[in-house]
Amino acid sequence: MNYDIKMVAVDVDGTFVHSDHTYDVPRFQRILSRMKEAGCRFVVASGNQYYQLRDLFPGYSDALSFVAENGAFVKDGKELVFTADMPKSVVDAVIDVCRVSGNIKFCMSLQ
Repeated sequence: MNYDIKMVAVDVDGTFVHSDHTYDVPRFQRILSRMKEAGCRFVVASGNQYYQLRDLFPGYSDALSFVAENGAFVKDGKELVFTADMPKSVVDAVIDVCRVSGNIKFCMSLQ
């Protein structure tokens, strides 16, 4: 049988990437090259942040698709497909709660 596969999506942690955050790079390069020739997309899926995932594939981020942050950030190559943004009023309210509570430590990054 000949299957016309157009996309392969992989989970990263504990599936595609080992616990030490490595994978077989030469094998990945060979497979990705064959997938590209066949018109098949490689999708990295994870609950991790996009920039953390992108750093796992240096030099390939524009050739891959990413479903990051549990689906809240989706990028196909250079194109941002979807981002689930919180309204500024919600972010401000959460920051206010964190500031008045002595038990909450928080860190935020702006992209």
